[in-house]
Amino acid sequence: MGDEPQTSKTGLRYSLSFSALTCLGVWPKMARQGGSSMQLTINPREKQGVTVLDLSGRIVAGEECDSLRKTIKELLASNNKKILLNMGDVSRVDSTGIGGLVESAILTAKQGGQLRLVNLPRLIHNVLSTHRLLQAFDICANEAEALASFQD
Repeated sequence: MGDEPQTSKTGLRYSLSFSALTCLGVWPKMARQGGSSMQLTINPREKQGVTVLDLSGRIVAGEECDSLRKTIKELLASNNKKILLNMGDVSRVDSTGIGGLVESAILTAKQGGQLRLVNLPRLIHNVLSTHRLLQAFDICANEAEALASFQD
């Protein structure tokens, strides 16, 4: 089957056109064919000895999630053990993004660090709650509370 016209039992003519995804690695490239680029912005800043990552956009499978993982790993490798993820401008997190956040929390804890989430949008809070993942994270209501919660 391809683009050649077919005839149904009722006499209607139609064309079938489809493509199959053979591996997940191909999907993000296909999604960007329209010229759009990665849809997650990570703006790091330092405040009171804490590295704050202001996240904006979507934490989804592909470059977005990979970029966040890489950033967290680089921070830990350079001995930045206090990390605050400002989620206020995150519009969407898919299952891979949730997994990446959980992985980041575990990796940070294993390396003796502390990771907090702040300004968590209600939709993302609800997803974490539904999947009973809220206890995997230290979540703060605002940045001042989050910064005060870090211990030396």
